[in-house]
Amino acid sequence: MRKIATLTIILSLIIAGGCKKFNDDKNPEEKESFADLVVDASFKFETVKELEVVIHVESSNPQMFPHVITIYEPTPDGNVREVRKGMTNPQRNYTTSFKIPTWIPEIYVKSSSPDGFNELVTLSVEGNQVTHTFADNNKRAGFKDVSAFLEDPGCPSGDCDVELSGTAGNVNIESGQVYCVNDGANFTASQIRFKGGTLRVCGNLIATQIKKQGSNSGTLIISASGSVQVVQLQTNNLDEVINYGLLAESSGPTIASGVNFENHGIFNASAGLVNQSENFLNTGDINVSGHFNNNEVAVNQGTIVVSGHFNNTGDPSVSFTNQCKLEVTGHFTQNRLFHNYGYIIVGQQTQFTGSGASSMYMHEQSLHVTNDLHINGDLFGPDQSCARINISDQTNIAGGGNVTGYMDICDDNGIESNNGTIGPNVTFDCSCYIPQTDCNPGSGDPPYNDTDGDGVPDDNDDYPDDPDRAFNSYDEATLAFEDLWPSMGDYDFNDLVIFSDYTIVSNAENSVVDIIVKFKIEAGGASLDNGFGFSLPTAPSNVSSVTGSELVSDYITLAPEGYEAGHLNNTVVIVYDAINTMLGTSIFNTVVGEPYVETDTTTITINFSTPQANIGSPPYNAFMIVNQDRGHEVHMIDEAPTSLVNNSFFGQSNDDSDPATNRYYVTENNLPWVIQLPVVFDYPIEKADIVQTYLRFADWAQSGGANYTDWYLDEPGYRDDAKIYSTYE
Repeated sequence: MRKIATLTIILSLIIAGGCKKFNDDKNPEEKESFADLVVDASFKFETVKELEVVIHVESSNPQMFPHVITIYEPTPDGNVREVRKGMTNPQRNYTTSFKIPTWIPEIYVKSSSPDGFNELVTLSVEGNQVTHTFADNNKRAGFKDVSAFLEDPGCPSGDCDVELSGTAGNVNIESGQVYCVNDGANFTASQIRFKGGTLRVCGNLIATQIKKQGSNSGTLIISASGSVQVVQLQTNNLDEVINYGLLAESSGPTIASGVNFENHGIFNASAGLVNQSENFLNTGDINVSGHFNNNEVAVNQGTIVVSGHFNNTGDPSVSFTNQCKLEVTGHFTQNRLFHNYGYIIVGQQTQFTGSGASSMYMHEQSLHVTNDLHINGDLFGPDQSCARINISDQTNIAGGGNVTGYMDICDDNGIESNNGTIGPNVTFDCSCYIPQTDCNPGSGDPPYNDTDGDGVPDDNDDYPDDPDRAFNSYDEATLAFEDLWPSMGDYDFNDLVIFSDYTIVSNAENSVVDIIVKFKIEAGGASLDNGFGFSLPTAPSNVSSVTGSELVSDYITLAPEGYEAGHLNNTVVIVYDAINTMLGTSIFNTVVGEPYVETDTTTITINFSTPQANIGSPPYNAFMIVNQDRGHEVHMIDEAPTSLVNNSFFGQSNDDSDPATNRYYVTENNLPWVIQLPVVFDYPIEKADIVQTYLRFADWAQSGGANYTDWYLDEPGYRDDAKIYSTYE
């Protein structure tokens, strides 16, 4: 069974709010039998709905520790149970989907940080999506978010005044005009001369020179599908250079003052790069062969790789802000304002010089890795938590060096000289832990126990000794079948009643690695010797093993891995092939006065060779196999059969399936042969129609599921107890 929550705070919420009931004052229209129901074609007899839960943890710290998110739902008896568990990704998001009973009005979501802080919220369930943002208890100020940049406009048809292709000499981009190199087009020119117009490149442009003409300006936009290869790019007097695709310049461009320069794609500068623009933004990849001299405001939210030296010089009052990754093969020279929120790696020497406004700020969980470190200026660590510099060779702090804040200077060989001013919170013991993110490889040991090193604290890790497994999530369902398809039966829904209890095992990336299911046959009100299985929406090549099947006949063929052979796109698991033969009886646990048959629990374990990010929700696509006829499958409404089905059954007798429109296993009046319940189902006795047994069922069905969403619960006036099977009869 699923884990029952014992958190006092959750239980108090349930006790205070109670479980809401719906439409208790309605008097359903009387129906003699299930077959009399008039049901809308859109109604699928679903007692559950697919719910997407989207959680975000808000923080101004880009290197924030991940949070573990746990989701609970109320149970009919007034308790709660855990249904999903996972961890936020580097973008601080956690998203999951699962089936939830339609009567449930709210869920409970807990956010747990590695430092032991827990926050619980109650979220209303309306529609098919729930969203919530937690404020990180360690929220920091100072993270600069630059997001108001131009979206890629592309080159839509009819939006271009002049289309360029082929070969030309000098091309003028005239004022008020939009010129396009369209997607798939190739254009070669000697000079592109801007005279106030706009050039959009969605295809391929090769030019010797791109520049402004006279005192004019212009805009160059390279779409995600576009590429520009230019020998010389002159940006002075241009309004904007915005790249979403590929920009390659071979003579060493200067990004001039006044131009808005944004790189969201790939920018290759093969002879160095100089930035003099106060509006320099990178969210993509910049590759500089040679030196990168930055003299103005710049923000890096992507990756910058410099094969030469990086020099941050000029006006000490303006800053370079690194929010992701900066890689420098040569020297890193810092002589003005610099903010590091992410990761810097330097192949040779890092030198901090100057003082006052010319300062280096290392923010929380930022990391700087270098061969040599020379400090003769101001180095400020964060006010709390820590930042870290790893030095592999020499560390020298000169007399002008000033290091303050929670700064950890980690030198493998120790500090060679220290003549500067060192604050009380500066450490030299490599104790600061930097977590791994998309931008940062991380460094050090975590401040919490993580035995298996998967990034999940042991306290929140269901598998603390296994790096491939981290979380358990839970589901349960009962499936109740009629087995005379394609003919209608007696609709007591007890020909086969199976309860399933799912444990879904996921890793630290929230991908599923195992599915463990406990099946228990509750009843078999059929003389036919039926089987049971289910289909997973993933190829068999993604499954390493399936164990636990109870097969006593010889009409099922299993692959060596344990799943059924003969399927390409879905993995089919056969749980039972002949239930009556296996149990040595038929029509059991449905007739009052007959001996009760105690059945064993069957455990199916599915191990995935490739962790599954999207595997769907239990009970997946479950089906009955009628009387050992492998092609005779019975599924829930509109669930597609497996590839081994006998298609000749469709459209026969009372079946109104139409495979061409994905309509399956439904009568002309839109009635099913299978119903799913999110609880242990108290099913009808033999020959007791479900409409006469569950007195709110008809109203629920004919209202399209709007009324009595909890019709199957044991509430006053909901059912005729004399028609429900009980082991105590």
